[in-house]
Amino acid sequence: MATDLSVDDAMGAIMEQIRTRPTELRNYGYDVYLPMVWNRYAIDNEMVLAGDRYALDRVGRQVSGTFYAAAWELCRRGILRPGISNVAGQSDGGGGNGYSITPMGERWLAAADPRFHIPTEPARLAVILAGFASRFGPGFGQRAQEAVKCYNAIAYLACCAMCGAAAESILLAAAIARRGASNSVLRDYRAGGGRARVANSLLGQIGEPTSSRFRTFLDLLNYWRDDSSHGIASTIDEPEAFDALSRLMRFGHFVNDHWPALTGEVAQDR
Repeated sequence: MATDLSVDDAMGAIMEQIRTRPTELRNYGYDVYLPMVWNRYAIDNEMVLAGDRYALDRVGRQVSGTFYAAAWELCRRGILRPGISNVAGQSDGGGGNGYSITPMGERWLAAADPRFHIPTEPARLAVILAGFASRFGPGFGQRAQEAVKCYNAIAYLACCAMCGAAAESILLAAAIARRGASNSVLRDYRAGGGRARVANSLLGQIGEPTSSRFRTFLDLLNYWRDDSSHGIASTIDEPEAFDALSRLMRFGHFVNDHWPALTGEVAQDR
């Protein structure tokens, strides 16, 4: 039903149509003309018949607000921008209906894995991160959920700190699984320079590029955690917090996908 459409659903529809039928979305000089998007969404989801203009207009009025919010979120993330694609375009004058893809958006859309889409709704992001708790443990689950809560409370510094802490929980879970001895891993971790020692122990026998990618995720997340723990004022704000959550989700997917290689476990269907 149209009333069940969420902003995340609308964002997914916009991005999917940009990838699969970009020429169909262009109109009036825009790369993405939103009425084209929501009409196709309504038809593909069997909400209306393709030739029923009256029904398309009716559904459009119901879902347009959600698609406008989704387009604005994509603008906020730098993927789209309002307006025509270039000065030679011809605007229809309908405010909010037309958007164009930014250069960063072109690169992002070409490279983005659909799994790495960060939901706008807090509950959805919380569910994605909660799905990793069975593998990485309750410590990860607690810290990841705290990171989401902090982000939604506009406590961006705290969000980054919790993302870094959750990343360390991933490191500990992998190291314990590989070594098979939680006490020795935790003892190393709690000693001076413990984080690096545990990471080196885990990754010393792992080949490239897995080792480097693991360190890249961990180093960036831990940078924000360390920065947030210092007593001086921090410049961390919403962009850094959003990026930290994004990297935490990607880190979770990466380690989960490479779990057998990282831990030496025999791969099993999950």
